[in-house]
Amino acid sequence: MRIDVFSIFPDIVDSFCAESLLGKARQSGLLDLQTHDLRDHTHDVHRTVDDTVFGGGAGMLMRPEPIFDAIEAVRPPRPLILVGPGGDRFDQS
Repeated sequence: MRIDVFSIFPDIVDSFCAESLLGKARQSGLLDLQTHDLRDHTHDVHRTVDDTVFGGGAGMLMRPEPIFDAIEAVRPPRPLILVGPGGDRFDQS
């Protein structure tokens, strides 16, 4: 099984996934986990992946361009699962 993870901290994802059952699955060849740095798909000198909130207010949000460019760079296209803070909770039902 191949899983592609897109993150601004790919080294943290790699080190986390090197341990526990995920690490064992990778070593045995059951899991092919690839991490991709979203900053590699930016178009400015500062490698910016976040933007200010529309309409003002506190906080930051992710720019869509680096996310879409990173996803499109992974070939061939695969099923895509996007998670966000406003989504439904994953459970067994």
